[in-house]
Amino acid sequence: MFNWFKKKDDQRFVEIESSVRNSFQNMKSDMSHVSKWISHFKEKHEDHHSKIEGLDKRLKLLESLINYESQNNIERQKVRVEEEKEELYEVETEDETEIKSHNRDLSSLFSGTQSKVFGILCGLVLESSSKWISIKTLADEAYRDDGGYDKNRSLISQFISLYEINGLVERKRVGKETYITVLRTLKGKDFSSIINLRKKTLKTKAIRKS
Repeated sequence: MFNWFKKKDDQRFVEIESSVRNSFQNMKSDMSHVSKWISHFKEKHEDHHSKIEGLDKRLKLLESLINYESQNNIERQKVRVEEEKEELYEVETEDETEIKSHNRDLSSLFSGTQSKVFGILCGLVLESSSKWISIKTLADEAYRDDGGYDKNRSLISQFISLYEINGLVERKRVGKETYITVLRTLKGKDFSSIINLRKKTLKTKAIRKS
């Protein structure tokens, strides 16, 4: 009888031990799964943290590049504005120089003969309805008693080039003929104003006669 109770107790002990062992194994397995999940989440968290840090660095780099380009653009614009100012100043200076050159007295630059021929040219232009005179007409008038155009063609051409360089005349080609007109006098006065004054004078005389 005693043995029967002992066997029964032993069996219950074995069952309890087995149950405890199984529970422990299950708990151990669960803990292992939990540990794996914790490691997984930790790795994911670290990966996300690393990616966020990388994005933050890239954003800061991009911001630096944008600021750098903006600053460079501002500097380039400043340089461009300064260059345009310098170009404008140079153009204005050239214009002022040109105006002064046009208005200056050039009579001292020419010889007596050159000044005389230019005076004859001015007279011919004033008398002409078109205000353009052929070089041949000028030469024939200026050297009427000394061979005219045929003998003095080269000399007249030199005179015209000299007048043209100094802004006194303008030249144009019509067919085989070269024509010239006067732009300003040797004293630097605009010749068109002289032409207009002559027109008014002639008109006034015509009115008085009538």
